[in-house]
Amino acid sequence: GSTTDPEARFKVDETQVQVLYDPNRKAMVVDPILIRIGANRFALSAIVEAPKGNETTWPVSIEQGMLSLSTGQDGETPLVLNRLNVRAVYDPVLHRLIIQQGDLSGMTTGAAFSGSLSFGPTPMLALGIAATKMPVSAAKKLWPALIAAGTRGWAMDRIESGVIERILIALNVPLDSIGRPDVELPDPAVRFEMTASGASFRPTANLPLLRDAQVTAVV
Repeated sequence: GSTTDPEARFKVDETQVQVLYDPNRKAMVVDPILIRIGANRFALSAIVEAPKGNETTWPVSIEQGMLSLSTGQDGETPLVLNRLNVRAVYDPVLHRLIIQQGDLSGMTTGAAFSGSLSFGPTPMLALGIAATKMPVSAAKKLWPALIAAGTRGWAMDRIESGVIERILIALNVPLDSIGRPDVELPDPAVRFEMTASGASFRPTANLPLLRDAQVTAVV
C-alpha cells in the first residue's frame, strides 16, 4: 500500500511457516502457517502435491485452519472461523494459483470463495466472496480493511446493529494496487454489494440514529 497513508497499510506482527517433504505422498506439507496482524490471527496447514500421471498442475489443499478476526476495538469479542476447506491447483506454465473452491465458516457466519493469483509480469488477484446471513458485528470483522476502504470506514463508524442478508465481493486487480488510494481502478475491478435489514445507523455524524432500516450498498 501507500507508505504515506496509515490506512492503506498494515503491520504483520508475527509469522511462522514450516515446510516438510513427505516422500510417501510426494507432497510438501506446510504446517503450520501462523500469521498475527494486530488482534487478528490466522492458523492453517496446506498440502502441495506433485502432478499425477500426465497432469502438469500441482494440487493444493487446505483441510484445517482457523481465523480469529477483530476490528481492534477495546473489549471486542473476536469473530472465530474454525472451519476452512480449500481446493486449488498451481499451474507452473501459466504461473497461476487457481482456487477452485473455498469454504470458511464459524458459529455465526460462513462464506464461500474462489479466484486466482497470477504471478506473471503484472501479478493479478481475482477473487469472489459470497457470505451468508450474519449479524452486522460479524460482517465488520469479516470485511477486509483494504477492500472498498471508504465504504468500509463509513460502515464501521455509522452502522451500529442489524442483520446482513447478503454480501458479495468481487475483485480483479493488480496486486500492487491493493491498499493504494492513489491508484484509480476501473469500475469492473472491484465490486461490493451488501444488503442489511433491521439496521440502526447514522447517515452522517450530525444526524439522529435511524432504526429498523433496510440498507443497500453497491460499490
